[in-house]
Amino acid sequence: MMGKNSKGEGKIESIIGQTTFLEGTVTSENSMRIDGKIEGTINGHQDIIVGESGYIKGIVKGENLIIAGTLEGQADIAGTLFIKKTATILGDVSVGKIDIEEGGRFLGTCKMKNEPKLLESSKKFEEEKEKITHKED
Repeated sequence: MMGKNSKGEGKIESIIGQTTFLEGTVTSENSMRIDGKIEGTINGHQDIIVGESGYIKGIVKGENLIIAGTLEGQADIAGTLFIKKTATILGDVSVGKIDIEEGGRFLGTCKMKNEPKLLESSKKFEEEKEKITHKED
């Protein structure tokens, strides 16, 4: 995920250091790492990494979010949300996939972007299960 490819995708070009506080909108075309504090909106077109000291209050949009720090707000992640064991998320997320390490804290709601496909698969499974159950009777 974080390996650099021929287009330069995955390369961390933006780093918000531990002693940095930003307020407003932050936009980056490449991957970014946040070890400081941001209040506002983050628009990342690649991966967003929030270190253990990182704190975000607001909205995060990106391809993948790897969080070891704190997020208070909302996240809209096209790919995978990785919640590390030191992370805390207080808010609502919309994700393609979610991966929570043991110890990671998440208080809020999670909407899966591929939910209609999951619901359709579940419905088909239940229909097939019902057919099999009736055949055994």
